[in-house]
Amino acid sequence: MVALKQAFEMFVGLLTDLWKSGWANFKPAHGYESFMFLFIVSAVSVCLLFFLGLHRHKQGRTAVVLPSVIFSQHKSKFSYLFYSLPLFIFLAGLFLFALALADPISSFVNGVTTYPGKRIILTVDVSGSMSGIFNTKRLKVRGMDRKFYTAVAAAERFVRLRMEGKYHDLVALIIFGNESRVITPFTHDYDTILLSLNLISEPSEWDRFNDGGTFIVNAMRQSVDLLKHFDFLKASGNTIVLFSDGEDSYTKYGGLDLDDVLRDAINNKVPVHFVRINYQDTFNQQYDPIWSGAVEKTGGKFYAAADEDVILRAVKEINEVTTGSIETKRYSSKEPRFQIFLAGAIACWILAFILKSFKQFNKFP
Repeated sequence: MVALKQAFEMFVGLLTDLWKSGWANFKPAHGYESFMFLFIVSAVSVCLLFFLGLHRHKQGRTAVVLPSVIFSQHKSKFSYLFYSLPLFIFLAGLFLFALALADPISSFVNGVTTYPGKRIILTVDVSGSMSGIFNTKRLKVRGMDRKFYTAVAAAERFVRLRMEGKYHDLVALIIFGNESRVITPFTHDYDTILLSLNLISEPSEWDRFNDGGTFIVNAMRQSVDLLKHFDFLKASGNTIVLFSDGEDSYTKYGGLDLDDVLRDAINNKVPVHFVRINYQDTFNQQYDPIWSGAVEKTGGKFYAAADEDVILRAVKEINEVTTGSIETKRYSSKEPRFQIFLAGAIACWILAFILKSFKQFNKFP
């Protein structure tokens, strides 16, 4: 029953797309093959009819001759229709099969798809201060007890939690030090994000960044700008998750203060969750008040992670609160449409077979 329901929903969806797109938007990818199929079937049918005509039955030898009998039984007006209907339905199915064989495609399709998930921007601090010690047992990357590798491991754990759930997120990855760089733009492919995290955690790659300073405001600006670039900022379902040691007191960027940088995030309800990774530092009087106050204005939360257990709880909590659904526009330059014609052909053939099982459709007028 579930399979039949899914098949019916697919068929209705295809009919809806056909109705919206119109026949003019359908182009056959293999029109020549379809034409040859119809030509061969027609030629074989004509040859069979011609062959049967040459060997028709002869009276007295291959058939029994009966005297003329007055036929007084009333003949139904629909008798010819009853007898021919299964044949016509079968031929209609043959025509639909030929259309499916032509592999029609729509040249352009767009639509809106809604599914559970969020647009998540992972932002990881790669600055020189992240080389400090952070002892862990579970959050390890390459066996290194450094703040940077712990941050990467925490980001990876968060992604894997999303993969284990029902979500189908759009995830982006940004790294920052003095400068902020988009490593992976928004993608549905979690494996791509995991691969990017693995690549940036290569010691040789980390050394290549050569980005000693920490400029958190720039990272926040880059995250908001990425949402603007993809026209996601005003849509619901956006979240920014930032991993850093938080050792930065600079709150201005390009003449704008921290509140101005986060103004768009605040106005559009984009929460910023900040996991501050600094070993055995439960509260940093110099930096924590700055960043905790800023992220709480966005509706996010600040986590002062002084050990591994706090990071694990923070990642789990962020995963639990990051719920909801998002809408994305679906575009395609070519979309196959043979399914609807193939389904119609099969339906016609099944119906013709069912009708032929009734005697009313087997009796010649």
